[in-house]
Amino acid sequence: MKTPTGSLTSAYLLAHSQFIVVDLYTLSVVNTAWASGLSVTYTNYYYSGSDYDVVNGGHTFKGNDAIFSRDGLKQTIGLEVATMNITINATASMLVLGVPFMQAITQGVLDGALVKVDRAFLNTDHSVIGTVNWFTGHVAKASPSRNGASITINSLTDLLNVNVPRNVYQSACQNSLYDGACTLSRSSYSVAGTVSTITGTSLTISGAAASQSAGYWTQGGIIFTSGAANGEARTVKSWVGGVLTLLSPFPTSPASGDTFMLYAGCDKQYATCQAKFSNSDNFKGQPFVPPPETAV
Repeated sequence: MKTPTGSLTSAYLLAHSQFIVVDLYTLSVVNTAWASGLSVTYTNYYYSGSDYDVVNGGHTFKGNDAIFSRDGLKQTIGLEVATMNITINATASMLVLGVPFMQAITQGVLDGALVKVDRAFLNTDHSVIGTVNWFTGHVAKASPSRNGASITINSLTDLLNVNVPRNVYQSACQNSLYDGACTLSRSSYSVAGTVSTITGTSLTISGAAASQSAGYWTQGGIIFTSGAANGEARTVKSWVGGVLTLLSPFPTSPASGDTFMLYAGCDKQYATCQAKFSNSDNFKGQPFVPPPETAV
């Protein structure tokens, strides 16, 4: 059952013959911050499906930043994953984390974002009577085009699509690096550095971080502590020949002289856990179990 907010009741709708229905979109984009470790927060943006602004819950849902349209929604009882497709034709004034919306999509800014769609009932003066949450989900796919962007949103029941049981027999470690089971401290394997040059997703760096051997930062992470990308984090794809290559670009490119923190990566193998981290006692894999293809 969907619960309305405000004065929106069946009695109200029966007693009033004129009202306006508008979709309100709340886009929650993943943001990162560095304190004692890497933490994830959300930055919210509010948009109206109409051509005028709508004020609701202390937020202004903008109607002139983009044109929103969506398909119908099939809702069922149970664990079936519902899907909604939204088309967005954005103007140049629609920014996400300081980046134009269409550019933000190509840079992966919407990865992991949450979308909430509320159906608002308005008076003829555009004041909100009440709302009903129509759909909430996460961005599964975002595809830009010349005229706009097509976004597929899966309901949150999609998050239940995980392997059970959690622990399985495999050669690689099942812990996440620096989690409670791993026991390693991220700060003990973090080193500061400075950008020397940057081209796309490749950086040459200086400082203590540059002295580490090839592969040391691979599959680790970087988070900037100054400059245009301050607070932004990315996964390190490789560290070879003094060049740090990131898995994806930043929404706003760092510049020479910007500072960052790098933390070491792990390939989940027993030899790495033993030699690089001296943490084999907490290795949660079965490296000596023979593969199924091995003949007895």
